[in-house]
Amino acid sequence: MFPIQDFPLLSALLTSLRLYQYPETGILWWCAHLQSDSVADPNDALIHSIATKIDKAQSYNWENATEKWLVIVAEAKGLADLAVLTEDPEISKQFGTVEFTRIILWDRFLDEIIEIFPTFRKLCDSLAQVRHLEYYPESLKPFILGGPKYPTRLKGG
Repeated sequence: MFPIQDFPLLSALLTSLRLYQYPETGILWWCAHLQSDSVADPNDALIHSIATKIDKAQSYNWENATEKWLVIVAEAKGLADLAVLTEDPEISKQFGTVEFTRIILWDRFLDEIIEIFPTFRKLCDSLAQVRHLEYYPESLKPFILGGPKYPTRLKGG
């Protein structure tokens, strides 16, 4: 409860506010009526999505394609639509045969572009404001802003 004399507006809007301390995430807060259940591991959804696309890719007519890319977009429209990867999901170990040349993930929440197959590495890290152009496929480099001399920083050169 809030002391009415010290915080009259807060006391009028809220009946209670609870603080919980979780060692791995710090202090979390929310209004009591906005509580939710546990959130599923987004990596499980990512693996399921890749498995579905691998199955579909086996029957797809690729014509004369030299590369087969799977681009996954996590739009961050809610807690179930995030893909914050901190470690390699090891796609090769998960599936063995993969129908794609590359699997790319765009995580809109952190605004990162991560190659997760065949090599796990960040292509674009907005928090560090770096594009790792040395990891970009040669076929993509002509389409990058900056022409033949590729900048390695997103801001400030």
